[in-house]
Amino acid sequence: MSGNWSTGLFAIFDDLSIFIYGLGASRCLAINNSVVLGEGKASFGLDSAKIAGPFQCAGFIGTDGAFCVNCAVCTCLPCVYILWRGDVRKKFGIQGSFMGDLFAALCCACCAIMQDSRELKIHGLAYGEVQAKTMDK
Repeated sequence: MSGNWSTGLFAIFDDLSIFIYGLGASRCLAINNSVVLGEGKASFGLDSAKIAGPFQCAGFIGTDGAFCVNCAVCTCLPCVYILWRGDVRKKFGIQGSFMGDLFAALCCACCAIMQDSRELKIHGLAYGEVQAKTMDK
């Protein structure tokens, strides 16, 4: 791998909407990133539509099931974010290691989560697009 991150760890002002989301709800942004990275599937490859199906009466649609599952996973295993960050690196061929991901998370988890989100957005992966894809199925 020879790629680098498109934006720096502390380039938090590069995207104002991600900055506001990350500052106000960084955990939700990390979960959102994991759903986008999984193309609408929850952690462990669980199908979002099957999870959300029984809860449609409560307004669940598309990737809502995946978001809820990943929220539960993140609550029970907070360190799972480091693995999700590694998945972002692998998907886009970004140089790095588990220890680097751990250091970024320990140094400033909020900044690392925003960096992941900017990377996903730069590569054309956004929550609205994943939501639309899963709704078309």
